[in-house]
Amino acid sequence: MTLLEVEKTIKYSSFFGASLTLKELHLWLISPHIHSFMEVSNFISKHPALQKQLISKHDQKKTRLTKQKTKSIQKLISVLKCIPSIQLIALTGSLSIGNPKKYDDIDLMIITSPNTLWLTRPFVILLTSFLSKRRKPGEPLGLNNQVCINLWLDQTSLIVPKSKQNLYTAHEVLQTKPLFDRGGVHQQFIRVNSWTRKHLAAAHERKSPPGLCCACGEPRGWLKQTLNLLFFTSQYLYMKPKITNEYITPHSAYFHPRNLYPQIKTILQN
Repeated sequence: MTLLEVEKTIKYSSFFGASLTLKELHLWLISPHIHSFMEVSNFISKHPALQKQLISKHDQKKTRLTKQKTKSIQKLISVLKCIPSIQLIALTGSLSIGNPKKYDDIDLMIITSPNTLWLTRPFVILLTSFLSKRRKPGEPLGLNNQVCINLWLDQTSLIVPKSKQNLYTAHEVLQTKPLFDRGGVHQQFIRVNSWTRKHLAAAHERKSPPGLCCACGEPRGWLKQTLNLLFFTSQYLYMKPKITNEYITPHSAYFHPRNLYPQIKTILQN
C-alpha cells in the first residue's frame, strides 16, 4: 500500500461529494493488491492529515434518504420481477453506496435472459411510466425520485467492453446493489468482470465470494434471436436522433452520455 493509493481513494470519493469511513477506505482502496484492514488502519494512524479526512460514521440524513428512495420503488420492483426474462434488477450510482442527494435519480441496471433485452425493454418502460416516475430523455433534472434505467444487459453480454474498462466503470460495476436476483446473476456479473480487480482488488474480492459461476453461453433459438433483432432495430431507429455517446448493441445498452473518467483521471493525477 502506498500513500498515493490512499490519497487517490480519498480524492475519488471527494469528487462525488462523499466521505469515507476507515472500513470504506479499506474496501474501496484504489490498488491492484489486497491489504488487510489492520494494514490500512496502521497506515492511516501514521498519517494524521489523512486520518482527518475520514469520518467515523455517515450522516443520518443520507441514511434516511437512501432508505426512503429505495422504498419508493419497492412496488415497481415487485412488478418487474414478475417478467420472466428479467434476471437481475440492481441499484447503481450514488444510491447504491448510500450517498444520494434529494433530487438524484434512482439509477437501475437490468439484466435479461439471452436475446430478450429489446423484447423486455418496452414492457419495462410502460410499467415504469405507469407505476413510478420514469426519467424521459431530455427531461430537466430536479424532479424527486425519478427512475432512470441506464444500463441494460443480457446474459450473453455481461463483460464491460474493453473501451469502457477503467477505474470509474470498475467502481460502477462493483458498487451495484441487487434488488432482485434470479439465480445468482449478480455474482456472475461481478465474476466475469474480473478486470475490475486491477483497479479495486479489495472490493472485487469482497463482492465476488467463492463459488461456482456458470457463464451463460450463446443461446439457441432462431425465433427469439430474430425477434430481439427486430425489436432492437425499431427501438434503435427511434432513439438514433437523440443518441450521443451511448453504447448500444443488440445485447447491451449503456445509456451514459457523459464520460466522467477523463475528469476523474485529471483530478487523481494532480
